[in-house]
Amino acid sequence: MKEAFLTLDTGGSKSHVMLTDLCGDTIAESYFAGCGLSSDSDIELLPQLKREIDKMRSAEGIASLTVKRAVVNLGGKNKNQIQRTLAACLPGTPIDIFRESEGVLAQEMGKAYGANAVLLAGTGCIAIAWGPDRRFVADGWGREIGDAGSGYDIGIRAIRRSLQALEEEGPLPLIAQRITGRSMPLRAEEPMDTQMKIRDAVRANFMPLQRERVAALTKTVSECAACGDEAAKEIFQAAGRAMAKTVLRALSKADCGEAKILIAGGLTNCSAYWKEEFEKAVHASKVMITQKDLTFAAIQWARERG
Repeated sequence: MKEAFLTLDTGGSKSHVMLTDLCGDTIAESYFAGCGLSSDSDIELLPQLKREIDKMRSAEGIASLTVKRAVVNLGGKNKNQIQRTLAACLPGTPIDIFRESEGVLAQEMGKAYGANAVLLAGTGCIAIAWGPDRRFVADGWGREIGDAGSGYDIGIRAIRRSLQALEEEGPLPLIAQRITGRSMPLRAEEPMDTQMKIRDAVRANFMPLQRERVAALTKTVSECAACGDEAAKEIFQAAGRAMAKTVLRALSKADCGEAKILIAGGLTNCSAYWKEEFEKAVHASKVMITQKDLTFAAIQWARERG
């Protein structure tokens, strides 16, 4: 019977699950909503995880696969729920689950690229740095109190900047037009009930402030920046400086010496708009960007221990 590894990288917005053979080559994979929930009691997305795994395993040609080991990178703290869900899908299979804030798999990936620090920049944001005898994690506190420079942070910055623009004089920046659905600022000459209707309509464009919905505004900011919108560019530049501060804290605590930084996660797709400000702030000897997620490191972990 053919054996395989299952690896899962799940965070605030997206999940990436893969079945690979024992050499690390992909057999099947799937992308779906993030199951990296912030609360141990919030398990509404876990049935979807089970459905995706069952669907992959029942596909023609791989239904007879035996999963030798499962390895998970978890961008959240609902470790027990993930463990139970996978155990139900894969009875008897050894399961290793690593919370992203532990930095275990991030360090494995960083070592593969010759880095001594990794910035995971997606819906959330967290930095892991390590020296000869110590390791330190910076930020990753969650969207309400941390994750500076993350996709969620960029989305919130874009909303705030757009709402401020509605209350200012002059033409609206492109980003404000896209987010508010308005082509011109609010006018004091309008009757108050008209102003309130407009405000309610604007608010409806981005409410409720669901994590993945806000983070998805990063794509809108990127599109506006590509069109030359200065407000959108400034949002990315501020995010780059914020992410740099996070990495610098981790590097300082870990006493790494010369910094070699690997950046991974969804924000690598729009790095053209924030990388320059990031590099100015960190003054690192080398900054590398990869679009790989931590399934890459999870596969290596499974192969070494499977």
